[in-house]
Amino acid sequence: MLKSLTNYELIKNICKKNYDIETMLDYGCGTGELVYQLNKIGICAYGCDIAVTKKDDKIQRMKNNFTIPFDDEYFDFVTSNQVLEHVENLEVAVRELFRVMKPGAKGLLICPTLETVFEWHVYMPFVHYLNKMPKIQMFCMYLFLFIRIGPKIGKSKDRWISEKQHFLQKFTYYRSCRIIRQNFNNKGFKIQSVEHTFYAKKFASYPIMRFLLNKYTTRYLVGSVFLIEKLHRE
Repeated sequence: MLKSLTNYELIKNICKKNYDIETMLDYGCGTGELVYQLNKIGICAYGCDIAVTKKDDKIQRMKNNFTIPFDDEYFDFVTSNQVLEHVENLEVAVRELFRVMKPGAKGLLICPTLETVFEWHVYMPFVHYLNKMPKIQMFCMYLFLFIRIGPKIGKSKDRWISEKQHFLQKFTYYRSCRIIRQNFNNKGFKIQSVEHTFYAKKFASYPIMRFLLNKYTTRYLVGSVFLIEKLHRE
């Protein structure tokens, strides 16, 4: 049976094989699953999130101003898995990442961008382009469900669409690759796109995905992956 690697599995493999990491941060760690997995394989990992409900010495809650609750120049490596599209103020996030990363530290950032055609929270194309046109967005979501594009839902269509539309409009902030690159470059980072390499490993056992994904199509079909490096002090 074919099976793709999860993002967490890929991140673990990349960190273990390619980097000499003393301390690592998972930015937007959620429940902390990746943090605990990394610590089990000997990587000293920490996490932070705005919505942490259970804190311990490895998982910390970010303040309302999105300050990362760790010391300056503390981490050798940073990762962020499907988080940047939920960050309202990208400049603050980039500034904080710069602050907590050591000079020369690297990071792997996985996120959909404005170029990504599919909205993977609802498994529908194009609807995230319509956040400022809620009536058209709602119509499209009904249409996609009618023609069976989207997930199978176990509740009424009205309720599902209402909840998902609220989520898209209140908690997603899609930006172009150009804007993301510009923000990181302006704060003293080197940034490059590596999504083709990343997703080629993720879908290595799927011939159709290997055929569809190349360095030109990957960001449009599944999303972007950025490798960052802190170059100097501000």
